[in-house]
Amino acid sequence: MSLMKKVLCVGTNTVAVLIVSLWLPIVSYGMRLLSPVRRGFWCDDETIRYPFSRHGTVSTGMLFGCGIGIPIGFILLNEMIRYAFRRPYPCGTPCMKLQITTTGRVIGIFMFGSLLTLTITDIMKMSSGRLRPCFLYMCRPNVNLANCTGFITDYECENKSPWVAEMRKSFPSGHASFAMYSMMFLVLYIEKRIPFSVGYLSKIILQSVCLILAVFTGLSRTVDHMHHWEDVVVGLLLGAVIVFALKQTIPRLFDFNNDNKDALYSPMDNVNPDIGLNVGKSSSQEPTNIQGSRMSNYRQRSV
Repeated sequence: MSLMKKVLCVGTNTVAVLIVSLWLPIVSYGMRLLSPVRRGFWCDDETIRYPFSRHGTVSTGMLFGCGIGIPIGFILLNEMIRYAFRRPYPCGTPCMKLQITTTGRVIGIFMFGSLLTLTITDIMKMSSGRLRPCFLYMCRPNVNLANCTGFITDYECENKSPWVAEMRKSFPSGHASFAMYSMMFLVLYIEKRIPFSVGYLSKIILQSVCLILAVFTGLSRTVDHMHHWEDVVVGLLLGAVIVFALKQTIPRLFDFNNDNKDALYSPMDNVNPDIGLNVGKSSSQEPTNIQGSRMSNYRQRSV
């Protein structure tokens, strides 16, 4: 690859990263400043009469702390272990740079997918405006719910708390979508990056724990009366779809066995620690062949 092509490639990627890094947070924050779609309700709708719980089972801070901290921490730990125990002797600076680049790209794509998941979820929330199960409890509309009939659209909330706007953002569940995205990303990472020799049963257990955590997070939102069950199901599906969409659009995202040096994740099993370059298996067997030929010549001379 010529110098001009390398500069163009690096420049294009840098601009793309800057645009995405700025655009996604701005859109996500801007969506929170806007008001969601205003929808009415049926007087006899029992699904929006549940009490409000201020202390949820899985708080927002816990969601982002675990949803971001667990995958990144696991990726860093696993990559350090792989680098430390990959060979019985040091690999050198080139391998270290390759390992850091690989780890950074995995984490970077994970964070990009996280922002994408949150943005799509917020757009769907604002566009649907579905009422949460505890809407009437928080809104306290200026309507006599005991005597009203039909579908009510002309009403005002007597409660002026900022929480009232959140009561119109039930569909889909943000907790469910982000938890499923985070854990599904980790499931695929474990499948591709942890070697089979570690133990197939251990991989299944780790992956099962990840999926259980994601499903538990989604179900907890129905127990806390913050979402309907349909919101949770769609949120879980949304998170899973985004992970598989990233896997399809970036084919080498989870391909750690590709021998192409230009792959997103280059292999490190064929790196020569003496020169820090990739060499084939034939090169590693060359000293043995030379030694064998020398022994053969010596025997012939002795005879």
